[in-house]
Amino acid sequence: MFASNSNAYRVGVVVAEYTDSRPGEFAQAVISSMHRNRIADEVLNFNGETGDFSGTSVVAAVPKVETAPDLAMNLLKIAVDEGQQDPMRAGVAVRLGIGFGEVSISDGIIRGVIVQRLRRSVSRLPPNSIGVAAPILDYLLESARRDARPMKNDQDTVGLMPLWILPLNADLSPSTQHTPATSRAEAAIFTELSLVTRGKATNIGPSQCPFMIGRDPTSNIALSGPAASRQHARIVYDSGKFYYIDDSTNGSYILTSAGSEVLIKRERFFLLGKGAISPGCPIGDQTNEIIRFDASPRQLDMKGERRSTTERFG
Repeated sequence: MFASNSNAYRVGVVVAEYTDSRPGEFAQAVISSMHRNRIADEVLNFNGETGDFSGTSVVAAVPKVETAPDLAMNLLKIAVDEGQQDPMRAGVAVRLGIGFGEVSISDGIIRGVIVQRLRRSVSRLPPNSIGVAAPILDYLLESARRDARPMKNDQDTVGLMPLWILPLNADLSPSTQHTPATSRAEAAIFTELSLVTRGKATNIGPSQCPFMIGRDPTSNIALSGPAASRQHARIVYDSGKFYYIDDSTNGSYILTSAGSEVLIKRERFFLLGKGAISPGCPIGDQTNEIIRFDASPRQLDMKGERRSTTERFG
């Protein structure tokens, strides 16, 4: 890979759009917080960056173009698995487009012509399918290239990117062939989490977990807001990552590093990047404690060196 300027990179790009196809449901599906965590985890396993998280879509960039088809296949499996585990989300479907091109990565946003063109084209794909741009075909196994079929366009195709729909049961790229994420050599390791409440900074490590938050005065962070529960939440450390677990009655509102606000209630949320937590009510309505967090991973290579976004993509 090479960088054309300080934050522009030629990378593999995956655009995922989620919808709900249940009878009577016409609005696009909202990605659940648990689903969001699994997506972010999977992209990190491919040494990639996640950006543009919304309730209905996500964009991911990976430095190794040849791994993009495997990432897309894993994201599809996650969506199908969520529908099977939760009857309320049985109608959730995803359409994934894969391309290759130059993007800029800044403040949780992935921008580039390739992203725009994929966004316009992905919506034409069938539910639960993967479409790849022509350059990606060269990275696939011969069997996958042979069975890929062109996407049909029965509407105006101006501005659309031609995509080939992949067979869903085939091995894709020779480099990974669906290697389980847990066995990859490069993993995200979080060794410290920074929290700021009422202007006071607290750094916690794995040994300080579980880290308790609530109106109970013995909590590590004692809350005063009436919407907060006595034992509102806890932060735990699991498999090299920090998770916020809501145990409350009113839930927790989390402002993610991508700028979206999500509500979790009796759920676990993977803390990634910079954001804020509002216990019990939306951040805009909070008149008591807001907890700001900063969780930045160390990407370790075989020598244990820290790897930045520029080092991974540049």
